[in-house]
Amino acid sequence: MIYHHEGIILQKGFEPLESVSLKQPLPNGAVFRTLAGLMEVTFYAPTIIRLRRITEHSLPDYGILVSQPQPVDVALTEVPNGHRLQYGEVSLDVFNGPLRIRLQRGGKTLLQSVTDRTIEGSLRFNPVAIREQTWMLALALNTDEPVYGLGEKWSALNRRGMRIDSWNEDTNGVNSELSYKNIPFAWSPTGWGLFANTPSRVTHGVGYPQWSHRSYVLQVHDPELDIFLIAAQSPAELLERYTFLTGRTPQPPRWSYGVWMSRAYYRTAEIAMEVAEKMRARSLPFDVLVLDGRSWHKMDVRNDFQWDLERYPDPAGYVKKLRALGVRQHSRVIAITGTNGKTTTTRLAGLLLERSGMKVAVAGNIAPAVLDVSRLDRLEKAGLVARHANPADRRGLLVGLTEQGLALIDGILGPHIANEDALLAGLEQAERQALDRLLAKLLAGLPPPAV
Repeated sequence: MIYHHEGIILQKGFEPLESVSLKQPLPNGAVFRTLAGLMEVTFYAPTIIRLRRITEHSLPDYGILVSQPQPVDVALTEVPNGHRLQYGEVSLDVFNGPLRIRLQRGGKTLLQSVTDRTIEGSLRFNPVAIREQTWMLALALNTDEPVYGLGEKWSALNRRGMRIDSWNEDTNGVNSELSYKNIPFAWSPTGWGLFANTPSRVTHGVGYPQWSHRSYVLQVHDPELDIFLIAAQSPAELLERYTFLTGRTPQPPRWSYGVWMSRAYYRTAEIAMEVAEKMRARSLPFDVLVLDGRSWHKMDVRNDFQWDLERYPDPAGYVKKLRALGVRQHSRVIAITGTNGKTTTTRLAGLLLERSGMKVAVAGNIAPAVLDVSRLDRLEKAGLVARHANPADRRGLLVGLTEQGLALIDGILGPHIANEDALLAGLEQAERQALDRLLAKLLAGLPPPAV
């Protein structure tokens, strides 16, 4: 029997999109009817095609895309059992029975729906299928075709033969599939790129043997489907088109290219300073010292953005000594989502909006569960903060205190801190930290505040 095969188990409960029909032409594409609702297929730019399910109640726009659609006059024609959308050399065929696609450039097929068949002649995977909150797409891979991308992974650059999850995790090492910097963008030197526009988990079976050697199978764990296909003539063009969609990293400062020293972990300020001083004494190149979350936090509350004053009793003095040695300090921050749907990233954003008029970059692709944007909305409405475009990164905004906000902070911050000090005057440092841990535990169990 074959029912225990991973590929068969994987598809259990999925409903294939067996039929597709044209509903409405658009200047830059078309809208199609499917069993899962309306599907919009458009040219986002001359060599970029977007496939998106249209829903009545769309989820929040997480701001992952920084570019706007470019005006493209698409030619829509009929082809056997489907329709073709074409601009210049690039075309996408949308076929019926079941729903399938074929991406071409200059008449050459770059990417198409799954072609792998079983001994009975049926497709091994449904080309497009849906199950509750998850989509599945199956695409064909040519023999020996390499596939690159998908972000940071501790493996070969060619992802062919791998099962990869695009989901950021604390890896606790580099010997597993888990990684910190996952990107749901895959590409092939044959000329195609695929980007899943979602903050949700995406599972990629890239010629994964337990599923299909000859298929690239994606599971997008998101009720909405939003896929970008890119046709290009070189890897450089593929990456240029991808960064056109999502933004380009600004030039890092010169010192960031230097030598970074890190370990797991510097247990005290004395140990960290001893390393810095020895590096300088031996005239070894050294630019940045890294403290991970265990170094500068209390281990049991290491997501509260507070120094462990038992091990780092004078943080300001410690950093000043490092800078005197010509060394910069990098403190790793860990934000953990609580059961109430809030995270300490919200607190970090608040801490960064300080009296100096400092502006904090708020990434546009942060989900509401990660940064409570409604708080910023209320502060902006009250005239206390203002949002500005980030000239260094179009994916985000800069949020800063207004003059009214600065005046408010000046009026309440000093008395508030003095009042806290008075309330805690009778407690030793260890007792204060114990109280902080208990209050954090109490807050974690409370329901989220009304917005």
